[in-house]
Amino acid sequence: MIRCFVFALFFGLCACEQTTGVYVNRQDINDVILSAGFHTESARMSNGNDLLYGLWVPVIPQNKKVPLVIALHYAGPATPYRGNNYMQILVQPALSGLGAIIVAPDAPGESWVDKKSEQAVMSFISMAIEEWPVDPQRIIITGYSMGGIGTWYYADKYSDIFFAAIPMASEPVGFLTGKVPHYVIQGQQDELFGTASVRRAVEVMHSNNRRAELVIADGLGHYEANSYVSYLQQSIAWITDTTATAK
Repeated sequence: MIRCFVFALFFGLCACEQTTGVYVNRQDINDVILSAGFHTESARMSNGNDLLYGLWVPVIPQNKKVPLVIALHYAGPATPYRGNNYMQILVQPALSGLGAIIVAPDAPGESWVDKKSEQAVMSFISMAIEEWPVDPQRIIITGYSMGGIGTWYYADKYSDIFFAAIPMASEPVGFLTGKVPHYVIQGQQDELFGTASVRRAVEVMHSNNRRAELVIADGLGHYEANSYVSYLQQSIAWITDTTATAK
């Protein structure tokens, strides 16, 4: 009941903020045909720009709601549909067995913690829950490098929205409340972030009796995202167990 109230409050706040914040056009989300397979889509934002995103749709049984995975891409050249490319090389091959709708947007701002990106992502989630057959109790966020940092940030700030967080090859940010269960994947040879900070973050969450698991990708460095597929795939069993635990 409390969680339902929080969702209602969240959607109400989104509606109120649409006169000032960056939000996506509801009709553009409603118009998407959710046929099984890969799609490249766009949604007009209130600032006049388009939010480009890659979309993976599983076979959705009639009258059934499925999980929603938000996949945040790494940094790099601002080429169109870079989120879609990231999804196709890593997230969809790893998480296709989850039976979830996967959305991989292009960051509207300089990073995922940029206010424009934050408002657009959260607005998109609220619209998707209302317009698509999405289970609001199973919203998962994941990301790699810059997207992993965004994953820590969103999971910490919107702990009543996300069901699970899977940051990869990243640096923890936020207050590490651990209210959202975390499955943390870090390369053993990560040249940018190492493993020390994520080990400390997981220890902090454990000290507060929060659910967090750290997986070290043996021998992997930062610049080989496509090599993390098997490690992300292993998170499906953890997600399933988390679902059973939450019931």
